[in-house]
Amino acid sequence: MKQPTSKEIEEAKDYLRQRLNAELSMENNLLAIMYQAAKEIIAVSYKYNVPTNQFSFSYNKELQEEVETIIANLRELIEDYTETLAVATHTDEKEHIISFINRESHGKTLVDRINAYTTQFKKELEVAIASGVLLNVAEGELLSSIKESRKSPLFNRHIRQATSQGFPVISRLKVPETYGVGRTNSSFTALDNLTNFAIAEGWMDYFAMIAQKSGAIGFMSFRGSSYPCQQCDDETTYFHVFSNGDPVPPYHAHCCCYIVPIYEIDI
Repeated sequence: MKQPTSKEIEEAKDYLRQRLNAELSMENNLLAIMYQAAKEIIAVSYKYNVPTNQFSFSYNKELQEEVETIIANLRELIEDYTETLAVATHTDEKEHIISFINRESHGKTLVDRINAYTTQFKKELEVAIASGVLLNVAEGELLSSIKESRKSPLFNRHIRQATSQGFPVISRLKVPETYGVGRTNSSFTALDNLTNFAIAEGWMDYFAMIAQKSGAIGFMSFRGSSYPCQQCDDETTYFHVFSNGDPVPPYHAHCCCYIVPIYEIDI
């Protein structure tokens, strides 16, 4: 096999850096739009006169409708940001990339998962707001606590305080404590992993597709990170053949592996 040149490796690394910047942009945008939605939902929740020990979005029909509208808008924004950053400058294959990242995988599409995780976000907000209402917490303080606890939302300080005072808000509102394939307890973590993976898939599928159109017969996979990962290590040990359908990175959420196309086999 003809070994990749230093120039080819550096070009692949540069492409990886651009891809990682797109993923970072998604994470920053995701945080911003999720907590803009949280701010709006807190505001509408506080304006309705719901009894403090019975608070739920469904207690008041108008409140429930306003919350659903905000969550629907959030879903659309997440889908739009994900598709935009997955395509990036690769507009010549925009339709292919969008179709690829939205394909069904393990019985669900990207949109299905976004719907599920934003529904969970709504439940996380409901229990945090119910706790804030009970404790008479100001809107700004409640929003800050939600942002602080985004990776462990049910450990939010106001939820814990309400629970310690004898108000079982989590069980009353039937909020699942873990969910999803990885059994996460955070909608932000789930959405961050999901959208970053979709963006990485879009970039790497485009890279592999263009390489094949240029005559590449396969690729070598390289580690782009140093953290322990047996799956990534295994993929870097052999020459992958495009015609065999060998997968290209990302191999898992937040995978930083990259590929260098191979155009010739030494005889």
